[in-house]
Amino acid sequence: MHYTTEGLVLRETDYKDHDKLITVLTKDRGKVTFRARGVKQKGSRLKSGCQLLAFSEFTVFENK
Repeated sequence: MHYTTEGLVLRETDYKDHDKLITVLTKDRGKVTFRARGVKQKGSRLKSGCQLLAFSEFTVFENK
């Protein structure tokens, strides 16, 4: 299942080699923590949307 939401990135933490954990403040779901996969790789198009204080649109895939 997936959903799309807009939010403001409040916190970013490095996670493993190429991933980040980002905390996002959204209108409809409140404060949520996501794992952004592959954002630290060279040439990643997602890098700018996952920086601190960036307002972005996120498509989130939920497990279980």
